[in-house]
Amino acid sequence: MKTLLALILLSTTAFADNPKDITGTIEIDKKIATQLPHKGVLFIFARKSGQQGGPPAAVVRVPSAHFPFKFRIGPESAMIPNTPFDGPFKIHAKLTAGGNAMQKSGALVGVSSKEIKPGSHNVVVRIDQVSGAKTNIKMH
Repeated sequence: MKTLLALILLSTTAFADNPKDITGTIEIDKKIATQLPHKGVLFIFARKSGQQGGPPAAVVRVPSAHFPFKFRIGPESAMIPNTPFDGPFKIHAKLTAGGNAMQKSGALVGVSSKEIKPGSHNVVVRIDQVSGAKTNIKMH
């Protein structure tokens, strides 16, 4: 757990641009905008398309994000250093009240609608669901 926390904290450090970096915007769907936590922590994950479990390829942790939020994720954000940042990926966004990336219920979540290749720009991820809710709000 300490290693995971150290890697997440390391991923928040600013790095120079990399040609494999994925950039874009995290948006909040207006249907759940009233549920934003006051001092939430935003996690942005790059997960290989089709991967259901295990650690994501890369993660960025952003305390007190303001929306829409411009993001950059790439090899420097890798969960396991020196792991190839090869896609395609799905980009996930999770906003939690307590800053726990593993929170299963009550987090606000969204995922890219398409597979994203390394080096892609102008990617939009809309946070449009509440995890663990009996009826998820989903609009696409």
